Amino acid sequence: MRKFLSLFMLLLVITAFSACEDKKQDDTEILPEETVQEETSEPVFRELSFEDFKDVNMNIRAENGMPPFDVHSINLADFDFGEKMSPCKAENVRDEFMNDYSMDAEYNRKYKEYCDKICSDSAKGLVSNAVMGDGKIFLEVNYDNYCYNHCKSLFSYDIQTEKLVELIEFSSLEDEWFDFISWIDGKLVAGKHILKEYSENGNSIYENILYQIDTSNGDCKELFSETGKYHNMSVVGNHILTFSINSKDDDNTVISYYEYNFDTGKLENIYSCENDYLYPILYNDEILFDVVTENDDSTVSVNTPDYIIKTDHNTNTLEYKNISPDMVSLVVNNKLSYVDDRTLYVYNLNTMERYICDFDGYGSEFSNIGKNMISYSHIMNSKNFLYFIMPRIGTAFKMYESTSIYYRICGDNVIFIQNIAPMYFDFNIFRETSESNPDTVLYWFEMKN
Repeated sequence: MRKFLSLFMLLLVITAFSACEDKKQDDTEILPEETVQEETSEPVFRELSFEDFKDVNMNIRAENGMPPFDVHSINLADFDFGEKMSPCKAENVRDEFMNDYSMDAEYNRKYKEYCDKICSDSAKGLVSNAVMGDGKIFLEVNYDNYCYNHCKSLFSYDIQTEKLVELIEFSSLEDEWFDFISWIDGKLVAGKHILKEYSENGNSIYENILYQIDTSNGDCKELFSETGKYHNMSVVGNHILTFSINSKDDDNTVISYYEYNFDTGKLENIYSCENDYLYPILYNDEILFDVVTENDDSTVSVNTPDYIIKTDHNTNTLEYKNISPDMVSLVVNNKLSYVDDRTLYVYNLNTMERYICDFDGYGSEFSNIGKNMISYSHIMNSKNFLYFIMPRIGTAFKMYESTSIYYRICGDNVIFIQNIAPMYFDFNIFRETSESNPDTVLYWFEMKN
């Protein structure tokens, strides 16, 4: 027995010595591939503070023109949508839809003459909305140049074949046209809200309906219908459709968020909160709420499943956020002004640097597209501009400047229209108006990264 134990101890010593010799011979030995994968597969949650990032002051390079993508365009003046007479122009009902914008009798007399002139003729169709998907552009065309609500059509334009088809024709004083049209997960969907019972305390009752539109013939399949509080329909990401319901209970407002499930055909409650509106953020194809939260000292923290960053930005000054696993972009309005004194902060979680950019003059309305952003200025009676901004390289592309710009983000596609037809009554009612706009051009491009 003693002999066996001695042999066993000797074997241990030899093995240990051999291991030490191997280690001395190669201190940089690479772990087996399986071991490396096992050790790095588990993500480490990172708790970061404002001081953990190195400040890098960076000037945004402004470029006139389109971003570095294949940009396409069509001139909408080349499209013939025909002419139609809106039913609200009929002599026995037109006064019902006429608004008095002044207490001055002379002004109202001229306004009445103007309305009678508008109502005496049919109107050419003007594009007022556009959505893109599956190689087609879906154009919402308005023929109602009187009150803008009662005569519309939806057209499909095939980009490859250049074929224009009218999918849906609408002309009614009783029914409602769609107030939500979008392309989601390979489907063209549209929603409407029909007021059933009005209430001054915020408890009005609506019939909320969501349809899927057949892009070949315009047939509308009802996906969802519910009578109750107003559903605010919106899109988060490329394929996720969310709803919000506002309901009041005494002095409190409860906001509930729902996601429509195309497989089950039902709305699924995904989040609820009180007295606060939180815009959902798409993070790694997951809808997140409470991503930006207020700290006790009124600063904000960015919370994700992978990290938390405690910043020194005040919650009241934060105007924009774009959050991904390796980058956070925030726009801070330093003096809460409408146009000037904004700063763009870009937190790079790979280099642990914080890029600080003077953001004056780049607008006040922002939208996310991947890690990039669309910046839009809208000032009454002034020229507006549209920027495509790539924060990670500090470059802003000034795509267009016009008195009227419309844009939509459809998945990875950006679509915008210069000099789009107005969707509201023009207070300068006595000017000579044109039934077509030869400068109305629709642009689109696809984000590659």
